[in-house]
Amino acid sequence: METVQQKIAVDMLALGMYVSELDKPWLGTPFKLQGFLIRDDAEIEELRQHCQHVYVDIAKGKDSVESRHTTLPTQSSGREQVIPAKYAFTPVEVRHGTYREHVKFDQEAKAVTKLNTDIDKVLISITDQVSRGVAFDQKPLKNAAGNIVSSVIRNPDVIAWLTRVRLSDDYLHHHSIRCSIWAALLGRHIGLRRLDLELLTQAILMKDIGKTRLPESILAKDERELNSEQRVIYRKHVAMALQLVKQIDGVNPKIYPIIGAHRERYDGTGYPRHLKGDNIPLLAIIAGIATYYDELTNPRDIRLSIAPSTAVTRLYDKRNIFFQEDVVVEFIQSLGLYPAGSVVELNTGELAVVVEQFAERRLRPRIVIATDENKAPIVNLRSFDLLEEALAPQEKKTLDKKSKRFSLPLIYIVRDLEPEEFPIDLLKIKEKLFIPNRKTFGFFSFKS
Repeated sequence: METVQQKIAVDMLALGMYVSELDKPWLGTPFKLQGFLIRDDAEIEELRQHCQHVYVDIAKGKDSVESRHTTLPTQSSGREQVIPAKYAFTPVEVRHGTYREHVKFDQEAKAVTKLNTDIDKVLISITDQVSRGVAFDQKPLKNAAGNIVSSVIRNPDVIAWLTRVRLSDDYLHHHSIRCSIWAALLGRHIGLRRLDLELLTQAILMKDIGKTRLPESILAKDERELNSEQRVIYRKHVAMALQLVKQIDGVNPKIYPIIGAHRERYDGTGYPRHLKGDNIPLLAIIAGIATYYDELTNPRDIRLSIAPSTAVTRLYDKRNIFFQEDVVVEFIQSLGLYPAGSVVELNTGELAVVVEQFAERRLRPRIVIATDENKAPIVNLRSFDLLEEALAPQEKKTLDKKSKRFSLPLIYIVRDLEPEEFPIDLLKIKEKLFIPNRKTFGFFSFKS
């Protein structure tokens, strides 16, 4: 497969091009997204101030510098125009680097395997009790939330893996688990206090218990498929959840506004109170973003699911519409372009799954190669570090031929796959990753 990246001078950039790499580390620039589509002249001017040349992904944006006078399509592209901030909001206080602890993948995988089982049991029990009108003890749920936060702090990629695999047909509580993980990842990234992380996680685990009171005919559908009458009934689940949570002894009342406002939207189009801008609490905004993202990547109807990069693009288009811009950008940063568990295609034709990513190298994560170049699954998964064991096109061009790295293979991610394109079984890969085989080196077998 041909190289999809093209090095060009900043002065030759055009609207619609996709900037995938800079001529310097991303962390040394004001650009918050590692890879972005140029939407206006202001972004080109900012690039000009910090870079001499960049690399554009010709598979994602305009395919050559000959298009420099073209404009970005609007209505025909199906993408909404981004509007500037209209309502007042308090910028999110960010403390990057607050949580520096990082446990190795294999070590944390053991803890996450047990954690997933425990959370599963807790939510199944709670759902059953709520549906029967029986009060439940919130202590197991509080403990589960604390354990999720601890795992996210230790190694965010390991627990993020759980969001990529549907472990059962019980959509309701697995959706809650996934949303709590997405929210905790963002909270860790911006440096929320441990107490706030735990309150946020507890709230999200309970945010949908009101749905247990909805008719099955409505609950079985994706919200986007409901008619106007069904949607009115569906949206009552927020008030129902609040009513149920307030009946539980020992619940911290700070959880209430998170649950009550997680469906509100920055422009006032949310529900149930149509709050706008700064009237929506920060933790509720985070819960709302996590819910929105999960409903894109893991909808009730799996046929509607989309790839993480596509979901990120849709979310980014909703900045200052559904959610205030700075929180959206921080969420995207916390995930990276290819979150752990993403299925990606390499320039070699092989398919791989992202295992771990790192803030300073979002486009060069650690992966496991799961198929050959013909997309046929391989028996022995191959662990591969795209930064240490391979070269990116731009690095290959700058290296001295006498350099030790020059002999490394040219391997890079071309794209992530939409769910319907998966020719591999993520559940089987998950089992191999989280259940160590003592006969292999760590978690992975290596081809000789």
